[in-house]
Amino acid sequence: MRFNLLGKVSIFLFTLLVCVQSFGQDQKKIDSLFSVIENLPASESFLRDTVIIDVYLELGWQFSKNESTLDSSIHYFDNAIGLSDKAVEKWKTKLNEEKQLYLEVFKARGYSSKGKLFYKQRMFEMSDSLGFKAIDILKPMEFKSHKPARLNALKIYSKTLMWFGVSHHIRGKYDEALLHYEEANRIAKMTKDVSIQSKAIGTSAVIFKNQGKYKKALDYNFRALDLAKESKSINRIAGVLSNIGILYKNMEDYDLAIDYYKKSIELYEQNGNKKDIGRMYNNMGVALKNQEKYDEALEYYEDALKIAREVNVEENIMSANTNVANVLNKLERYKEAQTYLLEAIEIGERNKSKRQLITAYSSLGTTYSKLGEVEKCLPLYKKMLQSAEDMNSDKFRMSAYHKFYEYYYQVEDFKNSLSYYHKFINLRDELNSLENKKAAIEKETEYNYRMKKIADSVAFAEQNKVNELLVEQKEKELKSKQNQQITLGVVALLILIFAFIMFNRFKVTKKQNNIIEKQKDIVEVKNQEISDSINYAKRIQEAILPSKSRLADSLDKGFVIFEPKDVVSGDFYWTETFENKTYLAVADCTGHGVPGAMISVICSNALSKVLLEEKVTEPGKILDLTRKIIIEKLEKSGESVNDGMDISLCAFNEDKSEIKWAGANNPLWIISNTMNKLNLKEFKPDKQPIGIYHNANPFTTHSISISKSDTIYLFSDGFVDQFGGEKGKKYKVGKFRAFLLSIQHHPIEEHKELLEKELNTWMGDYEQVDDICIVAVRI
Repeated sequence: MRFNLLGKVSIFLFTLLVCVQSFGQDQKKIDSLFSVIENLPASESFLRDTVIIDVYLELGWQFSKNESTLDSSIHYFDNAIGLSDKAVEKWKTKLNEEKQLYLEVFKARGYSSKGKLFYKQRMFEMSDSLGFKAIDILKPMEFKSHKPARLNALKIYSKTLMWFGVSHHIRGKYDEALLHYEEANRIAKMTKDVSIQSKAIGTSAVIFKNQGKYKKALDYNFRALDLAKESKSINRIAGVLSNIGILYKNMEDYDLAIDYYKKSIELYEQNGNKKDIGRMYNNMGVALKNQEKYDEALEYYEDALKIAREVNVEENIMSANTNVANVLNKLERYKEAQTYLLEAIEIGERNKSKRQLITAYSSLGTTYSKLGEVEKCLPLYKKMLQSAEDMNSDKFRMSAYHKFYEYYYQVEDFKNSLSYYHKFINLRDELNSLENKKAAIEKETEYNYRMKKIADSVAFAEQNKVNELLVEQKEKELKSKQNQQITLGVVALLILIFAFIMFNRFKVTKKQNNIIEKQKDIVEVKNQEISDSINYAKRIQEAILPSKSRLADSLDKGFVIFEPKDVVSGDFYWTETFENKTYLAVADCTGHGVPGAMISVICSNALSKVLLEEKVTEPGKILDLTRKIIIEKLEKSGESVNDGMDISLCAFNEDKSEIKWAGANNPLWIISNTMNKLNLKEFKPDKQPIGIYHNANPFTTHSISISKSDTIYLFSDGFVDQFGGEKGKKYKVGKFRAFLLSIQHHPIEEHKELLEKELNTWMGDYEQVDDICIVAVRI
């Protein structure tokens, strides 16, 4: 009797499924479902109740596809839940435990389906309540002994856990989401549902990626890829390939990221999956933008936005709007970017999409900054940081720190700027450690190795066939022994001919080696002569540089960093005392090495002549006359009249309460400490060199009041133009400014060592690209 009743239920449900799937349109499916109920026998029975409940659940699902019929969807889900409760009460004395379990599972399906509907409508409080009700019913089913009912319940349980995890995931509640994904994976293993396993592991990987845990994310993604291939789901494989591409993008391996994106797009195009094709276009745009291929990136982003609007997925519309705006910012089309970003933020705040909102807040802040509306930036950056804290995401927290650093620097609040800069650097170094990148490469290698082992196992079987053919071939070869002997004779003759050719070649090579040895001796003599000339140039340059004793008298408290790129330098420092004033300069002459050093001798001598012989004492006029002398000397010598120098020149009065300063392309920096607040003031130079210039003007002399404990910096561009760091980029002026501010609490005597250490750390294995000269004086 038990078998017959269950068999009838199965037959009715199978008939229902065939009936529903046989129509091509949703309304016909709905009509067919109503007809199933109308054609049921009128007499009450357990079978009738279960079929009606199942139809109600299917009607709820069909009506949920259309925004205008959501009320009907909820109505039928409620009917399924209510009828399940009534059936349990009605049949509890007449049914065995297994049939009662089926009714409980129907009720759980009702709660789960209705909860999923509310989560998609972003009604999370109601969604959570229904999800927990479904889980409370389904979780104990794991320990029931009735295998068919238990298996059915666990399949529904794993699917419920998945959507419940996604619901927490999109709200940035990563810890809760991971717990649900982990449980879904565990249950799916019991039911052998590789599709759910792949989804659970893959979506967990997305969270680890968002938290900056790239090593763990990559490990999970390759596990998900294996399971997706096992499930033979094209969409699932494409999704995992996309996630791997995103990870490589985050680790700045853009070429590899694009390779994975293209593989993913190919699979999505096979299924005509517009929504995911649009998402992948977004990803392609991100990678191309990071490679500074802005025109290509903009095309992908605009295509992505077009598809997102067609399929009406707000999450994708928001993402595409943000990315289009980012490229427009790069192209300096700020007003257009602002329009796209405001739409993105409106969507994100409505849907509480914290992760995407962080990106949009950041981009809009950049846009306002470029438009000169700086006051609008700070509220956006506060929202960024709060969202990052809510999500417990170090990656987004780091981004927020960097935006605060930029903002406070722009409004000249250097104390706060420096504080956030240190927070940013510390977190960045932690997240972008070499260990993460190395682990990613190792995981890729491990995956390829496992795939190769599978391929090798197939190749081994093929090799056995090859070996059999080789044995047959060997038997034929034995019968052709005579032909082999002829072949050997021919080979021996060829060897003799080859030996004769090689002997003649040896004689020619020996003769050539003798010629090369003579040429080598000549080159060594020339090299020695060149080295002697360079060393002589070095001695000449050292003679024009101030001695240590003169420097000590001039600087009082201070230091000099002088690092030529080659043996000699195009940079130089200069000091003289005349009429109770001390003159100090740092200059950067055209070129480096010997040519630069020769120009530096001409320029240094010209400065000394103008001050000591011509008795010109005002810095601007010193530079004017120096320019005239240098142009005359270079024209007479036949040197390029484009040669010359950039310079920063100070004149200190006797009590050092005031300086007069003039600059040619090189600025003057003064760091003051007023009421425990550091302030770096930059004095802009005249934008013209000491040399030929098409629109030359007299140099300006600036009178500047200074106070005790002020620190004055003169420098060439060699330090800030040095390449280094993890990305091989220039050090840049902003970083140099921030570093000088950060060491002001150290005695001036330690500054030289700190700067040299910073330079060496930054350079790493990179070569020095230019001469470096820095002079500092503490008043």
